[in-house]
Amino acid sequence: MKIATLLLALIPASLATRTLHLAGDSTGADGGSAGTVGWGKYLQDFFNPNEIKVNNGARGGRSTRTFLSDGSWAAIMKATKPNDIVMIQFGHNDASPITDAKRSRGVLRGVDESFQDTVNGLTGKKERVYTFGHYLRTMIRETRAKGAIPVLVSKTLNKKWNTVTNRVDRGDRWSEWSFEVAKAEKTAFLDMRNLAADSWERHGIQVLNKFFPTDGTHTSPKGARYNAISVARAFWCTEMPQVTRALSKTGCRLAKPTQCYNSKPAVQKPEY
Repeated sequence: MKIATLLLALIPASLATRTLHLAGDSTGADGGSAGTVGWGKYLQDFFNPNEIKVNNGARGGRSTRTFLSDGSWAAIMKATKPNDIVMIQFGHNDASPITDAKRSRGVLRGVDESFQDTVNGLTGKKERVYTFGHYLRTMIRETRAKGAIPVLVSKTLNKKWNTVTNRVDRGDRWSEWSFEVAKAEKTAFLDMRNLAADSWERHGIQVLNKFFPTDGTHTSPKGARYNAISVARAFWCTEMPQVTRALSKTGCRLAKPTQCYNSKPAVQKPEY
């Protein structure tokens, strides 16, 4: 056992198989209701499994706050090794009420260190609730403490078709706040919402309706796969060689986007 551990330690990080962990909500989770599924289920299809293995830790119904408080984040951190990659994508459920009798999962808007003391309507316990940015920074800090690489991801797009412009409405504050935190923390960011919107607009509203069989948030398997393609293509913009090398060997031929939008590498690139 000691010899095996020593041999593993001698393998260069660039050659070792690393894990790509996903922390997120139902829009990325493996399963859903009424035939819906998140894009994380299909992400492995675009990576050579000999170089990158995907661990989909996304859980339905979670916000940044509850992903941390219910142990979902701790489970990812327990499985995270040095040189792994941890993708962090939230926003859908963070907009929920801060306290109610059903879930009490909402967070304060913004990226500063503001907080609000409250009584959790679900547990009846006192709780200090912070901003969206605070919880993202907590995840980034803990990822780096494990020797792993944090990557923030824009919020998965809702189905919002503008009948006047005949285009997808792309803007949302949660993605803007994620990007703002990524810049401040000098970590990579994937703007999958704009790449997904480009794809959706090429297909039109009739196809888009089929991607969302139950509501404007949760996707069919085909819609989820299109989102996974957008995430994989966004990785081309991050200049992370081990990731792009793993992408290039899948045979899917996912080309680098002609426009990366806000998908960018870390401001100060670590040794990937």
